[in-house]
Amino acid sequence: MLADLHIHTKASDGTLSPAEVVRTAASRGIEAIAIADHDTMAGLQEALVEAARQNVLVIPAVEISTTMEDEKIHILGYHVPTGPSPLEHFLQRMRVEREVRMCKMVERLRALGISVPEHELTKHLSDGSLGRPHLARVLVAHGVVASEKEAFDKYLKEGRPAYVPRAKVTPLQAVKILSASGAVPVLAHPGIGGARLLSWLSAHGLLGVEVNHPEHTVSQSAMYLSEARRLHLVATGGSDCHDDATPGRRIGEVLAPRDAVNHLRALHLHIRSHIERDGAI
Repeated sequence: MLADLHIHTKASDGTLSPAEVVRTAASRGIEAIAIADHDTMAGLQEALVEAARQNVLVIPAVEISTTMEDEKIHILGYHVPTGPSPLEHFLQRMRVEREVRMCKMVERLRALGISVPEHELTKHLSDGSLGRPHLARVLVAHGVVASEKEAFDKYLKEGRPAYVPRAKVTPLQAVKILSASGAVPVLAHPGIGGARLLSWLSAHGLLGVEVNHPEHTVSQSAMYLSEARRLHLVATGGSDCHDDATPGRRIGEVLAPRDAVNHLRALHLHIRSHIERDGAI
């Protein structure tokens, strides 16, 4: 099955709506996708409605931003629940913390003499999870910088004057909350960060690893596929698309191994059966 299992939408830091993502995937012959926005599931319902029209399988997913020993680690969750759950309560707390962080960054910009219209920033809240890319786009729109990259390089990335660190969530916390909600926890793009944690996390509930990713080399993908087999993890992959304009990161340009969709579903059903047996949901 042709599957791109890592796509972002306007619900976090993407530029396409969930429906646009589904239509784009359908137009390219992609049979399955995962909407995996940062710390929010706000785009899933729109995507699922459009998927029924386009005959595309949408796997409800999320990407949780975590930190361990000052290293940024992202954990993907597949087959997340779309209704009330421990995961939704957890993500709601994360979104509130994001909003507080953004207010602090706006205050730092004002101290530098840069005014950020709050109404332009807060309009993104209705879409889901507020992040630095939204602030960067406002700075570009008002001519403060020429590009989002310049916004990050001058003001918003770590070490720059407007940067404020995130509230700390550990990878293990993310793995546990996903598992408790019936989702399948997967380590995202370990070639960017997290490779050294793969074996440890797999011993503590992690069930998969993102093998194919735009920032993985061919040799890295081969290595992580080998590690997935050694550790009995599901191997996934995707474009990590945010705007469908960046070469190599457009929808469908990086695909998951062909058995990933079926493997994820089997793991999800196994987790659900254990939760239901134990009476947790």
